[in-house]
Amino acid sequence: DQAAMAIANARLHDAQREEVWVSTALLQVAQAFISSSDLHENISKIARLTPLLAGVDRCMIFLWESERGEFIPYEGHGLNKEAKKAFEGLRFKPGDVPLLDQLILQQSHVVVENAANSDLIPQSLRDTFGIQSVLAVPLISKGELLGAFLVDCTECPTHFPPRRISIVEGIADQTAIAVENARLYGTVLDRERITQELRL
Repeated sequence: DQAAMAIANARLHDAQREEVWVSTALLQVAQAFISSSDLHENISKIARLTPLLAGVDRCMIFLWESERGEFIPYEGHGLNKEAKKAFEGLRFKPGDVPLLDQLILQQSHVVVENAANSDLIPQSLRDTFGIQSVLAVPLISKGELLGAFLVDCTECPTHFPPRRISIVEGIADQTAIAVENARLYGTVLDRERITQELRL
C-alpha cells in the first residue's frame, strides 16, 4: 500500500510539473505578443520560440488565403538556406497535401510520428525538407480556419508526448488570436480611411 501510494504521488507530481511547464511556456508566448502589435514581428517571435519551448527542430506557419483557396507560407524557423527558399515558394491547395486536408477535416491536431510510413506527406516534401515526424495544428478563430501551424523533427522518427502537443496547441491558439486581431485591426483602419476620404 505504501509503495502504491508513493507511485501515485510520484505520478501526480510529474503531472503537476508538466502542467507548470506548459503554463510557463504559454506565458512566455503571451509575453512575446505584449511588446508589439505587428503581426509579422509577433509570428516571427513565435516561430523562434516554439522549437525551444516544445523541443522540436523546426516551426513552419502557413496562413489560409480564402480568396485563392490555398495555404501560403508565412514564417519558418530552423530551416537551412535551401529549405527556406523552398518554403517561401510553397502554395498548397486542398488535395495537394493529405496532411493539411486531414487537418481541415478534423479541425484538430494531426500527428505523423514516422513520415516515411505515412501517406499524409508527399514524397517530394519529405525529400526537400528532410521531414521525419510532424505535428500539425490548425489555426482556428471563431470557427474559421486561418492557417496551419507545423512543427517537425528532422533527425529520426519521433514520438510526440501529450505535454509537447499541449504546448504546440496552446501556441497555435495564441497565434490564431494574433492573426484574427491583426485582421480586425486592418478592417478598422480601412473603415477609418474610407470615412476620412468621405469627409474630404
